[in-house]
Amino acid sequence: MGNHHLPNIILVVCDTLGAKHMSFSGYERRTTPSLERMIEAEGFTCYNRCFAPASWTVPSHASLFTGLYPEEHGIGNENFSLPDNLYCLPEILKYLGYATFAVSSNRLISRSLNFQRGFDEFYEMWHLFNSGEFFEINEAVARAKKDVKGEFARFLLLLRLSASHRDYAFLLKKFIDSTYKKMTAIIRKSVHATQRTISTTKEIVHSNNSQKPFFLFLNIMETHNQYNPPSGITAFEKISPKTRRAVLKQFEWHHYARAPFSAETFEILNVLYDREVLFLDSVLWDLYSFLKDKNMLDNTLIIITSDHGEFLGEHGQVNHLFTLYNELLHVPLIIKFPKDFGLKGQRDDLVQLHDIFATISDVAGSPLPVPDSSYSLLSSTARKAAYAQLPYCGHTLHNFEQKNPSFIARDFMQPQRSLITDQMMKIIKRADGFTEIFDLKKDLYETRELSNDPSYEEQKLKLIQLLDVAH
Repeated sequence: MGNHHLPNIILVVCDTLGAKHMSFSGYERRTTPSLERMIEAEGFTCYNRCFAPASWTVPSHASLFTGLYPEEHGIGNENFSLPDNLYCLPEILKYLGYATFAVSSNRLISRSLNFQRGFDEFYEMWHLFNSGEFFEINEAVARAKKDVKGEFARFLLLLRLSASHRDYAFLLKKFIDSTYKKMTAIIRKSVHATQRTISTTKEIVHSNNSQKPFFLFLNIMETHNQYNPPSGITAFEKISPKTRRAVLKQFEWHHYARAPFSAETFEILNVLYDREVLFLDSVLWDLYSFLKDKNMLDNTLIIITSDHGEFLGEHGQVNHLFTLYNELLHVPLIIKFPKDFGLKGQRDDLVQLHDIFATISDVAGSPLPVPDSSYSLLSSTARKAAYAQLPYCGHTLHNFEQKNPSFIARDFMQPQRSLITDQMMKIIKRADGFTEIFDLKKDLYETRELSNDPSYEEQKLKLIQLLDVAH
C-alpha cells in the first residue's frame, strides 16, 4: 500500500501512572510541569475523562492493542498471552506499510506473552541482548529445562542448543544477560530501565533510514511499585534514606495478608510516587524535545497515556490488585496530532484507553474494520459509556495464602464490573451483587456512595440496567 502521506506514530504507555497524581489534572503537588507546558504551549490535546477498561497491565494492554474490552479478548486472571486469533494494532500498521518497533520495560508486555506480534523489532529492557536469535534459543532452553534435572544436565542442554543454533557464544551471553537482570531489576531499579528505554528510542528514530513511516510503542515502568525515584529528586517532603529503605521493603502482600500499612507509610509512599511522576515528566520532556529538534512534530502522532493508576491508601487499598475505583481507572491521555489535523486544547469527552486503537486506525487510514468497542477520537460519534472489568484474582489470592496460610479473602477481592455514563454517573457491581453508585461530577474519586440516597434512585435503576446489558 502507498505510505508517503502516513504520519509516524509514537505511543507511550507510562505504566501505573494515575491521572489523580498529575498536576495538569488538578493535583496539589506540581508533579507534571513539562506535560503542562506540552498542553498549554506545545499543541497537545488533553482528554480529561479517559478511563482504562481494566485495573492492571495485561488486560489493559490487550485492549489497547485490539480495541476490545477484556471480556471480548479474554485475557485476564488465567490467560496472560495475547491470542493469535485477534488481529492487533502493530500487525495492522505493518500491513499499511509501517516499520514497527517496541521498547518494553514490563515483563508482562513481552515476547513470551505474544505481545511481539506485528513488530519488526521488540526490545525488552530486562535483557541486555535483544536479537531474535538470542530470544529463540533462550525460549528453547526454557522449554527444554522443564524435563531436565540436575545442573550438569542443564549445562549439556545449553551446549547442545547453542550448537544446534550455531551460536557458540550463547553460553557467555546467557551468563552476562542473567547477571544484568539481577543487577538492574526493574521493579526495584526502574530509573536505569527508563533511561535505557529513552536512549533506545532515540537510537531507533535516529537510525531509521527507511522510507517507511514508523510506529514506535514504549512501556515505561517508572511509576510502578517499588517507587524508587532518583536520589537527586527530593521534592515535596523530606524523607531520610533509612525511612525510604524501610518503606521500600514492604510489599502489597504485607498490607493485605499480614498487617495493614500505617498512615505514615502511606504518606511516604505518596511522596515517593509523586517524585517518580516528577522524574517521568522530565523524561517525557526529554523525548519530546529530541523529536522537536529533529523536526519530526509536523508529521508525527504522539500519544502519552497509562494502562492503569495506583492506590496509595485510598479506600484502604494499595497497588492495583483489587476493585475498580477511579484511582485505578482514571488515566492520563494527551495527544499531539500531526500539524494538519489542527487539534489541541482541553477536552471533556468521555473516552477509554482502547479508543486509541480506533484513533490510530483512523489516522493511518486503515481499511480494516474497527471493533464497536473502540471509538475514534476523530469521529463525530461520542462514547456513551465507559466499561471496565476485574476478573477473579485467583493467582494473587493464592500468593497471599502462600505467604500467610491463615489469610482469608475479603469481599472487595471478588470479581467486579463497572460502568461510567457520559453524564459521569458510575456503578460498580461485585460478583455477590453488592452495588455502589457514585456521581463523578461531584466526586470523581468516589468518597460518597449513593446507592441508598433516595434522590439517586432513578439513576441507580438506570445504571443497573445499563451494566446488565454491557458486554
